[in-house]
Amino acid sequence: MEKDGANEDTKQAETTSRIAFGSCHKSDKSATPPIWETILPPPDGGDPVTPETPRHLDAWLWLGDAIYPSHRDPVTHKKYYGPAPPAEVEAHLRAMKHENATIGYKGFLDRLDHYYHSSRGFDSGGRPLITGVWDDHDFGGNDMGAKMPEKKRRQAVYREFLGSGAAGARGEQPDNPSREGMYHRVDLENGRIRILVLDTRWFREDHCIPSIAHRIPMGNAVACLTRWMTSGLLLHKYAWLWGKGNCRNAKVLGDDQWAWLENELLVESSQPSSTAAKLDPPELFVILSSVQVWSTNPIMEGWGHFPREQERLWNLLRTHYGAASPAADIGSRGSDRRAEPAPVMFLSGDVHHAEISGQPGYYEITSSGLTHHCGQHKLYGRVCKPVLDTFSAHRSGAPPSPRSGKRNKNRDKETKVASDEELDGGQGGYYIGLNFGVLEVLTGEDGGKREVLAGVKNATGHTVLEVSQALAGHGPVPVLPPYEQIAHTWDGHLIPYARGFLLWAVIGLASIRTLLKQG
Repeated sequence: MEKDGANEDTKQAETTSRIAFGSCHKSDKSATPPIWETILPPPDGGDPVTPETPRHLDAWLWLGDAIYPSHRDPVTHKKYYGPAPPAEVEAHLRAMKHENATIGYKGFLDRLDHYYHSSRGFDSGGRPLITGVWDDHDFGGNDMGAKMPEKKRRQAVYREFLGSGAAGARGEQPDNPSREGMYHRVDLENGRIRILVLDTRWFREDHCIPSIAHRIPMGNAVACLTRWMTSGLLLHKYAWLWGKGNCRNAKVLGDDQWAWLENELLVESSQPSSTAAKLDPPELFVILSSVQVWSTNPIMEGWGHFPREQERLWNLLRTHYGAASPAADIGSRGSDRRAEPAPVMFLSGDVHHAEISGQPGYYEITSSGLTHHCGQHKLYGRVCKPVLDTFSAHRSGAPPSPRSGKRNKNRDKETKVASDEELDGGQGGYYIGLNFGVLEVLTGEDGGKREVLAGVKNATGHTVLEVSQALAGHGPVPVLPPYEQIAHTWDGHLIPYARGFLLWAVIGLASIRTLLKQG
């Protein structure tokens, strides 16, 4: 269903910005035709694009896993385990960008060149932006974080990849080239749309049970199991047994990135060092995180496995909206606080399906699966849908309380969801299939209501999930509850089953002992 009250305002609305985004892109897989032809269609021979005509695209945002290294020795071609060398990552990125015509990304860049070339009157600042961030695979190793070797070289390789490689687009220009990590900020509509790109790999510490996904065959399945056990049995309480200490406090962003993010959200005078002209006040913050932020799915990676970091982010949002006093580690901003806070929307990838999570003020649009999705996986494909149905409390419309482990049938009536057939088996606010995400910033007639339509489209361009959010000054300021009242990943949902199993095990052993004595 479409959001009530949105139709009349958007019928005659003008799209002022169109942002596409996606993640999880294998160079040995491709739809036919490639999904890139849906994201940016080939020329149809009609009127050429000019700076005065409606734009196909204002930005493409990578949410990680742009490539999957083969992890094979270049000489013997034998499979190896461990992080891929930067040279292998670079070779895959270069091939996708410059050589591999079948996968579609090179054609996408060529079409940007065709549509937005300088010969059509577009200067460098008026061309679509390509930016984003890496996740674990294009970082170099499944589930890896701060312990990744040669991070500086990997950073240089990925920054080069984000450069457009075509005259029809502009690449990511870091606001601080010497910074450690890929986090940065870019602005659209002269700062009214502010995109904050987080790096959830460079500084990220180990999980309570460190992942071995990159170390052994089937390591990814083992890592999923250990994350699930940690969540379901609250194993963090016993992490001291294997030397992890209080792993609830493990970090995702690191101190420098936190300071930068807090400054961007809370300080009105925040201006990137590379910007000479004064920017307009923000009307929307878009925050990119390669892993999911609010998901309660314990099997996948996400902020929920780092509860102190997730709580800190939540409290930062509440402070941004004025619902809580600044936390001790944020500090007082005094008169620098923004007079009217802009809504915050999160974009994420990684999980090989799409979904919409959260509520107004903290919506999260997850788009994952440009070339493959979880339903195609040999092992996970059989359980993908049941897992998504079971762990659903984070999705739009779900009650903000810990789940019971059963399927949550309370679905968001304000979230547009495809039919059963299109959704590939589920109406719980998720989509299993090839997909990409789109944000459309709309302005009503005569400069009326401004809002963003955030959605997910399938490989043919059909909208399968969608939600709307009014921009700053065009709707109420979101009110967020305390962190304790939202659904969490670590909730101990397996403890009742474990207790029952132990009880029956004790009864069984006692029965066997009695029978042996009688015999």
